Amino acid sequence: MKKASARPFPFWILLLLLPAAAALLFLLFGKPKAQREDYRIIASRTYDAAFLSMYPTHSYSEEDFQYYLGLNVFRASYCIPGLSVMEEYLEKIAASGNAVSTVYLGIRPDKTELSDLHALTARYPSVNFEIILSYPSLDYWTGLSERAYRRVLSDYAAFLSGTLDIPNAHLFFLGHLEWLVANPGCYEDMWTVNKSIAKTILLESTILGEHFVTVENADSFYAALEALTRQARTAPEHFPDLSDYKFIFFGDSVIGNYTDSASIPGVVQHYMDEINRLTGRDYRLFNYYGAPDAEDVIVIMCSASEAVKETVDYLNAQGRKVGVVQVHLYRPFSIRHFVEAVPATCKRIAVLDRTKESGSVGEPLFLDVQSALQQAGRSDIAVVGGRYGLASKDTTPGQIVAVYDNLRQEHPKNSFTIGIEDDVTFTSLPYQELKLDYPGQTACKI
Repeated sequence: MKKASARPFPFWILLLLLPAAAALLFLLFGKPKAQREDYRIIASRTYDAAFLSMYPTHSYSEEDFQYYLGLNVFRASYCIPGLSVMEEYLEKIAASGNAVSTVYLGIRPDKTELSDLHALTARYPSVNFEIILSYPSLDYWTGLSERAYRRVLSDYAAFLSGTLDIPNAHLFFLGHLEWLVANPGCYEDMWTVNKSIAKTILLESTILGEHFVTVENADSFYAALEALTRQARTAPEHFPDLSDYKFIFFGDSVIGNYTDSASIPGVVQHYMDEINRLTGRDYRLFNYYGAPDAEDVIVIMCSASEAVKETVDYLNAQGRKVGVVQVHLYRPFSIRHFVEAVPATCKRIAVLDRTKESGSVGEPLFLDVQSALQQAGRSDIAVVGGRYGLASKDTTPGQIVAVYDNLRQEHPKNSFTIGIEDDVTFTSLPYQELKLDYPGQTACKI
């Protein structure tokens, strides 16, 4: 019996399989090693924020995000070349099962199409994008040809104005700051700031309002960038030499201030929650008491708060819409927690301080409340301040009614006084004593 010979493998099938094999190998190994490692980490970790950047970010540690901002962040380990790769990262993050609510994007305007950024943010409407425009040192700007310089400036101008209508994005920019970009000591190379400066930038770019780009200041940000870089290119002899200018004290004081503001309130609230769990109470950094739709609110601290609460009950029972915010943590003053305690319906606030700061335009709590509301975008609320309880003068419900009545005036009196009759400078509010009823209580005078 003749043995059948094996048929040769058709060569044309091999030719067809080669492109598919090449495509598979590219998918598996064609991406940079750092990117493949990032994808592995994305699938294996738990986090609630991400930091993706087109410029080096190794100076920013994930621990800083946790410590200063309370975010468990995933940070890409290499410079992402463009928005298309950033979108691949976001797709991997979405598939990982992590509920990411905040994404920090380090954007180079010279490598990004504005329309692509709009499209990317629109595909993730539930994500808040914190966009930090790149801030290279002056070595980058002075090394550009005039044609390239004009093109890059145009790119920055487009981004400073063209991202403001993205509903789920905030834009931050520090590249116009002389103390930063003109100081070689702030940088490891023209794109990479050192770790000390990175901490300052992280906090200033996410908390400090002056680096937040708005419709009102976008033009001034661009004008400052153009003036700074143009001077360095055309008149370097007149440009300040900041190479030996160190920001150790100033930088550390800024970082320390924000460290306190970012971390201490959370620690205090944590232990307040423990006390609440053990005692059944409800201590918060700022406790609100009163009508949920209050329009007139008093802000106060210490024991006089109880007299205000009784008066709030009395007035609300008569149909008024009033409330009180009681301050339990004064320093550091947590803007976020304070604003969360103020009803969204609030139109007018009276701040009561138990002190008189001679020579100041206002007392400490009054000034803090004004600043906090302005920084939080609640400048629609009118704020006045007053004093009470000096030399242990009693603070009574009748005086508190006078404070609420003052808020109802077309022009409420500021820097007022309650508890005394000021017939010299006329700062006191007129009031009538009020006797509150306490059902079931028997009172006697000894």
